[in-house]
Amino acid sequence: MSLYQAIEERQSIRRYDNAPLSPKMQQKVQDLIHQLPRWEHTSIQWVWVPSGAALLPHMNRIARVAAPHYLLIIGPRNEDSLLAAGFQGEHLVLGLHQAGLGSCYLGNAINQKAAQAFLKRPLPGEVLLTLALGTSAKDQALTRPSSLAKRRPLDSFLLEGTPTKAQRLILQAARLAPTGMNSQTFRFKVRPDALLLYRELLFRMHSRFFRDLTTVDMGIVLCHMALAAREVGIDPHFIHEPIAPGNPEYIKTLPMI
Repeated sequence: MSLYQAIEERQSIRRYDNAPLSPKMQQKVQDLIHQLPRWEHTSIQWVWVPSGAALLPHMNRIARVAAPHYLLIIGPRNEDSLLAAGFQGEHLVLGLHQAGLGSCYLGNAINQKAAQAFLKRPLPGEVLLTLALGTSAKDQALTRPSSLAKRRPLDSFLLEGTPTKAQRLILQAARLAPTGMNSQTFRFKVRPDALLLYRELLFRMHSRFFRDLTTVDMGIVLCHMALAAREVGIDPHFIHEPIAPGNPEYIKTLPMI
């Protein structure tokens, strides 16, 4: 199974077998992290938490999901780092799915002060995102058909333009991107030579938490676009065009070359 194929069937796992992963599987996770593609020139750090039970009491109760292991994504709280967290994070969770492991994004699960107290060392940034992972519980299916994903129809995400067959395949993959609170704020403009990603600015964007959450979402969408672009023979690279601010808000462009 390729990462692109994993997009079709991966689902978020919120119930886990609490047994820790084998040393071999833990090393597999570390290998996947080292192989992650970089997002532009942005550097974020991944912190492995080997004992999920030890971290759980330090986590925000609302965002808690009990898991045998966690990963903390650390970096400066700015748009580039949040995009990187989503872009790299989604590559990782798809790789974990390939390896037969479940995972779940946890937004606002632990703050910097609590994380530093738990790790007993200062952190070079804030906790941008927490990832729960492990073997899924016996009553929690690792996969689901894409038809059961709670997503709006593709055409409802299109602001303008008619996609070609190749562009539609990329957009279908983007449509399956998981988003915080299933907000699905991503939108697209279609040109013959490019796909442009936008974000709809909802009233909740006044909240820093919700804006940060949807920025991570945009990184996840960009990951799906990149994987699908390779599937149709395009070497994906994203550019930022001089487009005036507005609502929807322009994020990035994927050239179709």
